[in-house]
Amino acid sequence: MLVRALAQTSGVSAQKIRSDMDELGDLGKVAQNCRSSQQTLFKPKALSIASLYKSLQEIAKMSGANAMSRKVDRVQALLGACTEPCEAKYLIRLLEGKLRIGLAEQSLLAALAQASVCCTCLCIRSLIIQIHMTILARLKQSPN
Repeated sequence: MLVRALAQTSGVSAQKIRSDMDELGDLGKVAQNCRSSQQTLFKPKALSIASLYKSLQEIAKMSGANAMSRKVDRVQALLGACTEPCEAKYLIRLLEGKLRIGLAEQSLLAALAQASVCCTCLCIRSLIIQIHMTILARLKQSPN
């Protein structure tokens, strides 16, 4: 699904993306390379944390007939909204579940807790707390 969305967004063939992925070992880096060489007619509106989170929730809830097609469309929209090549890299890694940021979930929880205390914007603070609670719930469910 991610290869198809990246191919349709970047204009690079799916075969070339798979070949680059075999070479680089990271679809996120491939996405970054595709976006860095891509010319656009206008700069897209920047992604916000809230809109990204909302889109990811919608993707996760999609089911039924044509769900895969709708998911690809939504991922394409997100990739198209990436204003910097590194945003595409981390978006793909996020969707793959391979952020590779070198942090254990406990460290991430501590950082999110600190951010929620320091943040003055109530909308962002609420979003940070939702993410924090989601990670905590996932940790409780894991067998480790």
